[in-house]
Formats: sequence, C-alpha cells, structure tokens
Amino acid sequence: MEKLNFKEFQTTSHQEWQEKIIADLKGKELKSLSRFTQDGIEIQPNYTTENAPSSEFSDFVTQSVKSSHTKDNWYITQEFNCRKPAMANTKMLEALNAGVDSVKISVPYNINFDILFKDILPEHIEVRFKNATYDLIKNYYFWCNDNDYDTRNFEGTFEVFYHRMGDLEERIELANKVLEYFPKMSLINVSGDNFFNQGGSNVQQLAVSMALAHEIFSEMVANEIAPADAAKLISFSFATGTDYFSEIAKYRAFKAIWSIVLKEYGVENHAIRVHGITSAWNQTVLDINNNMLRSSTQALSAVIGGCQSITVLPFDNSVRWSNGFSERMARNTQLIIRDEAFAGKVVDVASGSYFIESLTEKIAEKTWELFVSLEDTGGFKPNMDNGTIPSMIAENREAEWAKAESGDLTVLGVNKYPNPLEDKEKLFSEKAKNKIKGVRLSDAINKL
Repeated sequence: MEKLNFKEFQTTSHQEWQEKIIADLKGKELKSLSRFTQDGIEIQPNYTTENAPSSEFSDFVTQSVKSSHTKDNWYITQEFNCRKPAMANTKMLEALNAGVDSVKISVPYNINFDILFKDILPEHIEVRFKNATYDLIKNYYFWCNDNDYDTRNFEGTFEVFYHRMGDLEERIELANKVLEYFPKMSLINVSGDNFFNQGGSNVQQLAVSMALAHEIFSEMVANEIAPADAAKLISFSFATGTDYFSEIAKYRAFKAIWSIVLKEYGVENHAIRVHGITSAWNQTVLDINNNMLRSSTQALSAVIGGCQSITVLPFDNSVRWSNGFSERMARNTQLIIRDEAFAGKVVDVASGSYFIESLTEKIAEKTWELFVSLEDTGGFKPNMDNGTIPSMIAENREAEWAKAESGDLTVLGVNKYPNPLEDKEKLFSEKAKNKIKGVRLSDAINKL
C-alpha cells in the first residue's frame, strides 16, 4: 500500500479562512465573533498554523508537561474531616474502595494513626496533609517506621504553612528531614486556588503563586539546600474555572514558565507537581445541580492540562456539608473521565492545537510579565503586606461581579434560565445555617 503523502493536500491560509468567514457572516463584522478573557487575551473565531507559536516554544511546553507526568493517569483525591479518626477511617475506606487513590486530611499532631489508617496502606495511595506541623510530620514518620513502611516511596504533600514557622533554622531543618525520610513528598503546597477563589484571574493566580514559590525556593537555596532538592519540596494547587480552553492552557503555561525559573537555578526536566481543584468561585447556591456539569468540564480541563492529582468539589458544597450522594458524584465525575473517556492515556493531548497552543503562549507571556513586576517590587510578601496583591485581586473580583450582574457573563441557573420553582429563601437559609463561607461569582446576582 502506497504511503499517504499529506503534501498532496492544498493548505488554506489564515487570510483565506477569514475571507470565507466574512462571506458567511453576510455583513456582520468578523470582530463580533471575538471575545476577551478576564486577563485581556483575545479569543479569535479561527486559528490556523499561522497563529501557532514557534515550534521551539511548543516543544518546550510539551516537554514541561511530559516531564511532570508521574503515573499512567492522575490521582483522584477526596478530602476528609478527621476530627473523629474512627469515622474518618470508615469514610476513607469506602472512598478508596470506590475508586479514590488520594486522600486529603487535616489532623492534629497527636492523632492516633493506628485508628485513622486502620486497614489502609499509605504506601499505595497519595496522602495530602492539610496544614501539617513539624510535630505531626515527626509523629507520622515514627508511626510509619513502627509499622515497617518505607517512607521513601510515599507520595503526597504535607502542605506546611512554611512562613508561619517563625524560626528559619527550624524551617530548613524540617526541609532536610522531609528530603531524607519522604523524598517523594513535597513539604509546601502553594495554594493558588485561594487567590482564584477570592476572585482573581488565571494570570493573577499563576503569577502570585510563582512569586510565593520563588520566595520559599530562594530561601531554601540560600540556606544550602540544593536547587533540585528545593524544587522537590514545592508543589502547587490551582483552582480550575469554567473557561474550558483557557483552563487547559493555564496549566500548560504554568509548567513551562515555572520550568524557566528552575532552569535559572540549573534544574532541568523537573517533575512539577500540580493539583487541580474545581473552583468554589464558580459554584452557585441556586440551581446547584448545575454545579455537577461545571465540575465535569473543569475536571476535564485539569486532566488535559496535565495535573497529577485532582479534587472535584461536591456539587452542593456551596450550600451544605457534603453527603454520601454528592461525594459519590464528585468521585464518579473523575472515574468516568478516566475509565470511560480514557482522557489520561495521552500525555499533553492539547499539543498541536493551534488555538490552545496560541492561548498557552499568551497566558505564559502575561503571567511572566506580572511575575517579573512582583519580583521587581520586592516579591510576594512585600506586595501582599502593602496591599498590592489583595487590591489587584479585589479589582478583578469587582469587574467579574459587574459583568455577571449586567448579564455580560452568563451564570446558568442564576442570571440566565433560572429555575422558577426553586425555593431561594430555603437554599440561602440552609447555607447560613451550615456557615458556608467564601465569595462566589454569583454573589452579585443572587439577589435577583
């Protein structure tokens, strides 16, 4: 059989495509099909090879995503309240048997790990500690050692509040201990999702997170921790919004530009660990079943973007503490994407898409510009303390609220196609009773 020669097919230029679109619009302007992201990036109606970034940039992005690919698929994460360890153990076992392979837990330093991890093998799952302390990590290691676990193969993160450990020597000592005893776990998780869920944009979320990570990273390097080891100790969490393609491009862009920072310190082909979380900012109180649909597209964006682990928030998280049904729906959202859609089988499946490649480049450029600006004015802490970062995020939040209130930004079930039979007062009363906090995009229009 003769080999197919694609050069036989005639290519169509960007200009020819535009002329065809203009003809089909019958007098309507081509610009009417364009839109802008909240970061001011224009989304054009069509993309061709002429819009694609250089092959050098594309190859670098793909290499950055591929070098971060640590397993065949991604870890499916569920968060657990561990104030009652026996109850938490029961819930974790149920979730692990139902497809979860990563647990996020918040526990006191003196918790009984025998009860919490009864019949659970932490060496075979990812464990994400929420706000761990020096004493907790020490006690966890002693417990693992007593049970003959090889902690050198443990995956996960301790998510330590690094700067709340006021003593520099203690911070560096803990970093070295984690490198020695938990070499595959990160000590610090930079939670960029906090900035996004306060109303920040994608570029703000990435740039501010980079500034914080660089501050921690450079301190470690300055205190005789090798750059490659310092890089291992830092992981990231980002919220995933509803702008499907921008979210894919965001993750790809971040891995590329953080790789550039690491290269400046001589660290190359490092596995940049990124955890994706469906956005609380985009969840609504009204017509909450729509949150299941939102989380589906958000989870798929995180998968295609190259996240190593993902949390899907229960759809009723905006109104009440989750229950068995909403937790199962959150788990199954990822299981369907993994086991029925096979979305994790191809590394950087977005590579080669003119649209996503172009969007990745533009997000990377804007993120780098903001990151450099923050660095030039002192870095993360000075810009947080003087109000620059909070003001920047607040400004974006107000702008998004204004667009939602005017209807320029659609929030389904709230400002468009609301459910006329819904008991609004009951839902908001339930939210207040359960003390559900946090700002949301729909806050500006819920009064409607």
